[in-house]
Amino acid sequence: MAEGFLHQSKGSSQLALEDIGNEHVNDLLSNSLLKDVEMDLYGCITRCKMHDLVHDIAQFISHVKLQNVFDGVELWHSLFLNSGSFIHMVRDFKGLRVLKFGGVDIASVSDSISKLKHLRYFDISKTLIERLPKSITQLYLLETLRLLMCFKLKKLPRGMKILVSLRHLYLSFGRHVPVEIGRLSIIRTLPLFEVCTKRGRQIGELGFLVELGGELVIRGLKNVRDKEEAMGARLWEKKKLQKLIYLWNYGREGCKDWWCPKSSFQPTNLVDLKLLRYQNVKILPTLGQYPNLKFLHIEGLDNVRCIGNEFYTIVVFPSLKVLNIIECDSLNIVPRMSRFSSLEKLEIYKCSKLSWIGNDPFPCSFKELKLNGCKSLPSGLSTCSSLRQLFIVDCINLESVPEDVGKLKFLEEFHISYCQNLKSFPEDSLGYLTSLKKLELGPFSEELEGI
Repeated sequence: MAEGFLHQSKGSSQLALEDIGNEHVNDLLSNSLLKDVEMDLYGCITRCKMHDLVHDIAQFISHVKLQNVFDGVELWHSLFLNSGSFIHMVRDFKGLRVLKFGGVDIASVSDSISKLKHLRYFDISKTLIERLPKSITQLYLLETLRLLMCFKLKKLPRGMKILVSLRHLYLSFGRHVPVEIGRLSIIRTLPLFEVCTKRGRQIGELGFLVELGGELVIRGLKNVRDKEEAMGARLWEKKKLQKLIYLWNYGREGCKDWWCPKSSFQPTNLVDLKLLRYQNVKILPTLGQYPNLKFLHIEGLDNVRCIGNEFYTIVVFPSLKVLNIIECDSLNIVPRMSRFSSLEKLEIYKCSKLSWIGNDPFPCSFKELKLNGCKSLPSGLSTCSSLRQLFIVDCINLESVPEDVGKLKFLEEFHISYCQNLKSFPEDSLGYLTSLKKLELGPFSEELEGI
């Protein structure tokens, strides 16, 4: 009986599984317990008739698989378990390349995991594991580590920086980012980085991750002291980054305003960009020249008053499809949306001081408009010939809906409610909305409700 390295949740007894080996499997197959057995090319059981007593054993055997590719990593041997019935490793599994425990009810990992010297892929997502042993740092060939939704895992052991083969680190919490992650220079996947003031957790650690790509959320930007420290992340060099989320969680007292057009350091090849919860910034960086940007979300930038020429240069968001502006309390001016030739969806939420510029605020390609908690409606809605969805909620200064709303021939969904001062509504215009599929009206003012 071999030593198991994974243990069931607290309160249950430790189990171990004897290495039955090929000889014992053959004995089972020749026995009446297993009948009509079919195997794939790799010797994995794909179908058999059996007694209930050995059903779990056959299922366990079938989970030991030979596989070529998993999440982009080249593999040879894999073990996938979806229950806690057989969760113990045996002698013959020392050659494992992949070990995956998707949501298994286990609470700890033994030091003996270090014996899996060939392990490339280790997944403990959605488990109850509270700590990982320091011996995990001896898995020098480990390429992928998945720690998604590990709520009870407090932190990683010291020394993770020596896992020099690690390329993909999937995590949900900033406390799971290894100290001095900059030492792991070949990492390609890191969905979250929490900036701290302590050495080994500052934003400059990102500067060494030259292969970083995909999506990255940077939290705790309030802990960045100045422009020079911010530039240490060298994000403009990371050409493979496609989605970037900046999250300040509101600035600390005395935090310098290092975020300005001249110190903008995000990569220009971004597809998706979010700026969240920064009270100190007053001017947005130049973003309009980014040729691939399709999704832009601005939220909680309380002191930004104007989105003007500093927001875009001569080239204006050539690929932008979705723009969200959320809870920017001081914002009172936005540029002409007709300049954004690819824009399809716009959501503005709780920007109570916002005013609109010009009579043609939207491009003809526009398909969805959501206004919630705004001062008024933009003029020139009839120019939105492709508009499919229109939502108007809590616009307290709105007194009337323009008659030309009836020109929206392709409008499929129209929702207007909680506009307390709305006194007139063009009922006759609704008859011209021949494509309308869903209509939601009210509540309105008492005066309009009584009509």
